[in-house]
Amino acid sequence: MAKKPETEEQSEEEKPFENTPSELDDLTHHELRLMFDRSAEAVLFAKNIQWRTVGSSLIVMAVFIALVMFGKPSDELSNILGVATIILAGGVIFVLTLYQSWQYNEISRIAELDPSDRLQLSER
Repeated sequence: MAKKPETEEQSEEEKPFENTPSELDDLTHHELRLMFDRSAEAVLFAKNIQWRTVGSSLIVMAVFIALVMFGKPSDELSNILGVATIILAGGVIFVLTLYQSWQYNEISRIAELDPSDRLQLSER
């Protein structure tokens, strides 16, 4: 088979990756790594808390459903549980919004530390 002539774009894409050492001194490099690690830990912590919030709110709502199904039917209990469900759902949505904004801020910090990751951040 005949080889296709290489254009400049093809030759740039096919260049092997060169692992070059950082131009930063050791203390600055260590500080950036520490900032990156702290931000990554904060994102994981926020995700953990976020899923615990969702899980606990689902458990509370399951308890509400069990109270309605197995308890004595009364209008007062239905009204109280209805209002409590609405307040709980609103609170959970508010808290999840806070956690999402916190995660976005931490991911933005990570992207500032690693400029090559900007494309991945914009795709999320």
